[in-house]
Formats: sequence, C-alpha cells, structure tokens
Amino acid sequence: MAHLYRDPEPPLLIKQHAPRLGRWVERMSTSEPAHAEYLPEISAHVGFANHWLDERPDIEDGTNGLDEPASRGIGSVEFPWRGITIRTEVTPYRFWLMQRLHDAVAECGPDEQSRVRDLFRSVELEPLLDLRTARRVGRNGHLEVWGPVVVDG
Repeated sequence: MAHLYRDPEPPLLIKQHAPRLGRWVERMSTSEPAHAEYLPEISAHVGFANHWLDERPDIEDGTNGLDEPASRGIGSVEFPWRGITIRTEVTPYRFWLMQRLHDAVAECGPDEQSRVRDLFRSVELEPLLDLRTARRVGRNGHLEVWGPVVVDG
C-alpha cells in the first residue's frame, strides 16, 4: 500500500474513500519519532495495575479478580499525552502482550538481548523492556487471568 501512496493519483483516492487508511499510511511512512508516545500510557497502566493488585492480595491464581468473570477492564487511569491529560481503561490483555515481548527477549542470548535493548533505546522505548506487573497474566477461556506473584531473583 505504501508504494501506491507515492504516486500522485492513489493518495487522493485513498484520502477520499479510506481516510483512516490514508492516515495510517502517513504515520507508517513518516520519519517523525512518534514511537515513544505509547510509553506514558503503558507505564501508567502498569503502575495502576500494580497498585490494584497490591490492594487485592487474595486474588486467586487463574482468575481475573473481578466480580464479573467476563469483565476485562480493571479500572481507568490518567496520563499525560502531547501536553494534555487523557484517561484510558486498564486491561490486562496489554500486559499479556507485553509479557510475550519480555519472554521472547529473555529467550535470546546476551548479544541478542543487547541488540534488542539498543533498538528500543534508539526509538525511546527502552523502559518498556523493564516494565512488569506484580503478577503475570495468563489466558483462560479467551479471558485474561492473574498468575502467581512475580518474585524477583
């Protein structure tokens, strides 16, 4: 799709008929360092989740700790973004995805881990590699559930 956006006519058609796609192509082909914009949000979510978990030490492993077993959000949190404060819902699914990244990096050798860290540092996302919730997130029946408390060491 990006190659079509370089010709004169296709961008006009895309903007007229698929404006969201057009904005996505523009974001993906820009050289602006917008990657780190995600960091304040996920950092606020991890902080919220860890506080939420601290207040609920008796959550059973394999459950979501909510009164509604099918619920996904554990609350909402505010964080700064582009000079304004916004509020978003905190969902353990994001932590499950982040764990997949952490697990993949952990499986790498020291040289590969160093290269990954260098890459994340180059786009101002290195702190993402060290963000952790106090408990791992698992999946059960297409829902996110809390695992045991994470012990450092």
